[in-house]
Amino acid sequence: MRRPLATILATLAFISACSSDPVDHYLSRVADITTTMRADSIAALPNPSAPTPDAVAGVTAARQQAATDLKQLTPPNDIRPEHEALLLAMSDLAAAGVEFLGTAEGLEDEAFVAAIRAATDIDDTAQRVATACDAMQRRAIGLGYTATIRC
Repeated sequence: MRRPLATILATLAFISACSSDPVDHYLSRVADITTTMRADSIAALPNPSAPTPDAVAGVTAARQQAATDLKQLTPPNDIRPEHEALLLAMSDLAAAGVEFLGTAEGLEDEAFVAAIRAATDIDDTAQRVATACDAMQRRAIGLGYTATIRC
């Protein structure tokens, strides 16, 4: 008898969530949060070369949700500094998106694209998020875990 893929994945997620290892459970949650944020961001911005206000708002919403979800986690002491760095960088990136959308409100398409390309603070903050994700991934590996943190 074949089980539907969704049932198998749900069972695996449940088993993972029931892990008695707090670091493993935490890293699984962070992996889920960052994977969802990445997928939602890609879905919101189907054409990165021609971003629209709605697309940038969708990416910003995905980042805000990731920051909210990360804030709700209680990291184990072994990985607390990496958690705090990722949470701060993700929160800053979401705030930068909100600020950008506020300043770019009402711009025509061409001016909006030019403004987003000139927004180096967003690029710098996105790099901080990537660096924090990499640091968490390295720490997880150093602790002997195989979580995949993707920002």
